[in-house]
Amino acid sequence: MSTTLSSLELMLVKIQQIEDQPKDAPPALPVRPVSRARLPRARKNLPFNFYKSGCEENCGFSRQRWYSVVRGENSRREHWYRITRLTAIVVIQKHIREWYAYRELKERLAAVVCLQSGIRGWLSRNHFNHIEHEQKLKIENEKDVRNLPKDIDEKDLVLVQHFVLVDLQKQALRMEAKVRKKNNENSSLKMRLQKMERKWQEYEERMKSLEKTWQDQLTYIQVSSRAASPSLACLDSPTQDIMTLLIDWPRLGRTDCREKRC
Repeated sequence: MSTTLSSLELMLVKIQQIEDQPKDAPPALPVRPVSRARLPRARKNLPFNFYKSGCEENCGFSRQRWYSVVRGENSRREHWYRITRLTAIVVIQKHIREWYAYRELKERLAAVVCLQSGIRGWLSRNHFNHIEHEQKLKIENEKDVRNLPKDIDEKDLVLVQHFVLVDLQKQALRMEAKVRKKNNENSSLKMRLQKMERKWQEYEERMKSLEKTWQDQLTYIQVSSRAASPSLACLDSPTQDIMTLLIDWPRLGRTDCREKRC
């Protein structure tokens, strides 16, 4: 049982609390008043004719409303589950793409390193061979200088480096290739010129033969016209002249041919 304190006792308790309280501490909270009334029931009785009016003991919600609430909760859970699955799929795809990109980058870096090492090795070998070749050339030049006669001064001698000789050889090869190409072109042009000359000669011979045939025909026509002129003079009308000429033309031609044969 809780005993209530008197006003004097409460005052003494308050003074004791003030003395025990430090100076920097905040002031104490006031005491919560306690009501001596009777506490209400957690569940009240239902009103009169509650079940008869068609309502239930569910704060005014019907069964269909509860079903709709359950369906909404299920749909929300399914939607949340679908979203989580989609996010998981996206994350997995992202990680897989990153892994593929990292693997491809690693392979490319390895290929680049291998290629660079091969190029460096090739360059170093070429440089070493070039240095070795220059040393050999120097030794050979020194031997040639020693073998030269003593009358020639060393000042007149000119030392030529190896790359200069290589360039001169390349230029000589290029010039030889150009000369060979020009010779081939000249030979092809000569052949074409000979063909054109042959065709021109054939054309001239053909023209001469045609001129000869035309000249023979012209002389034949002149002779035949002279032979036919006396017979045409005795005719009266031009139509009769033409008819007689057409009739006598084969005979006149035969006589002219006989005269030529004779």
